[in-house]
Amino acid sequence: MKMNFFLAPALLGLALNTAAADEPRHAFECDTPAGHFSYWKRTVSAGAIDVSGKIRVNEMLKDKKWSSTAYVSLESEKSVKGRFGFRIFGIAKTPEFFFLELQKVGGREAIGIGRIAATKEPIPFTMSLDAAGFLKVTVAGADASAQLGAFKPETFELSCSTGDYEFTDVIITETSGTR
Repeated sequence: MKMNFFLAPALLGLALNTAAADEPRHAFECDTPAGHFSYWKRTVSAGAIDVSGKIRVNEMLKDKKWSSTAYVSLESEKSVKGRFGFRIFGIAKTPEFFFLELQKVGGREAIGIGRIAATKEPIPFTMSLDAAGFLKVTVAGADASAQLGAFKPETFELSCSTGDYEFTDVIITETSGTR
């Protein structure tokens, strides 16, 4: 009888830890013709958001107006209006590189060295926004960060234009406090 008394809390603790570790994984095949875009969006509401995943660049197309681009972003229409996160894109003159930019208040900023060697392998990324509005992005080992202040996102979005991109193993974790 004593053994069951001690076994039940241990099993409950194991079950709670397993449930917390198994956040849903999202995937989005974003394949668009030149000059078009597509997106996948979900609502978010927590004070702090952590995102991780991978992007595979299957094909970058050419267009007279649009560059081939994939975005990972948080968006708001109510607080600080805007779209913040990062983008990976290509330039026709330099097909051997992918370029990375952090999107933040007031424009865009290169992440780390601003470019990585073009690859067909999945490119790992993480993005974290804490409750105080500090955004940190890591893409293929390059880091960038920005203070966004009162920005409170309402949606998380994966999107692309003028190319074929594959988002895999995307995990979105929302918590109430700062880290």
